[in-house]
Amino acid sequence: MTPEDIASLAYLAWPDTPWSLDAIKQTCRLPTTHVLTRGNEAFLMAQIIPPEAEIYLIATDPDHRRKGFARDMLLELKSMVSRILLEVRADNDAALRLYQHQGFEIVGRRKSYYLNFDGPNVDALTMTWTRAEAHPA
Repeated sequence: MTPEDIASLAYLAWPDTPWSLDAIKQTCRLPTTHVLTRGNEAFLMAQIIPPEAEIYLIATDPDHRRKGFARDMLLELKSMVSRILLEVRADNDAALRLYQHQGFEIVGRRKSYYLNFDGPNVDALTMTWTRAEAHPA
């Protein structure tokens, strides 16, 4: 998936995304950036610096939602690292359910972080997932 494909899908998934094509291109050039995809229907863009990852963007084409693409990409990322960080709009109920079902916990809140052009700004929730350590027998 090219940066242009990522930007197009990001805009389709969330028309008010703050990520510009230039920002996506610059981020994709970084050696620590990894993009996981499910065809052209979904992507997850993260910075991976082992043992941690930070999810920058995750999107699924609205016509292909609820098929498990986001869950599968999260599982793939979880297999690569032992800790994941992300932030999500506090009003994004579907994403919050997905992340909480995958074991992410809310660890912080950024008040009025996301600009809303047609209403009040929206808080960002910061979330983390940490691999459970194996307990010695």
